[in-house]
Amino acid sequence: MAEAASSIPPSKRRRPRHQVYRTVHWNHRSGENHAGALCDVSPDGTFLAPYGRAGDSIHIGDIVWIVLQVEDQVHTLGATVRWHGWSERHACRGFGVEFDTGTKGQAETLLLEMDPNGVFFIPG
Repeated sequence: MAEAASSIPPSKRRRPRHQVYRTVHWNHRSGENHAGALCDVSPDGTFLAPYGRAGDSIHIGDIVWIVLQVEDQVHTLGATVRWHGWSERHACRGFGVEFDTGTKGQAETLLLEMDPNGVFFIPG
């Protein structure tokens, strides 16, 4: 069965996401320490592209934990899967997640920084 290409309608996003690329690990009820990459991010959520077939068992409503290392500290961000499938924007399969209420502030602090030229990035 062919899967229709789709994207999250802008009306469902509270704030725009910014293009980034940052490798991370993520955990899910199907297993721990999966590898993947964040492809866009806002303080409210991110698009996560899993490496390999780890994302095949993801469903809307699932909880995932994104493990992000910033300098010498490890941070875990809880999130709920809101969308999954093929992303035309990123040319890959993956899933869009909304950060849990308790981690939105932490995500905003950790994930988005802007360089002097106005380009968003994730600190490493």
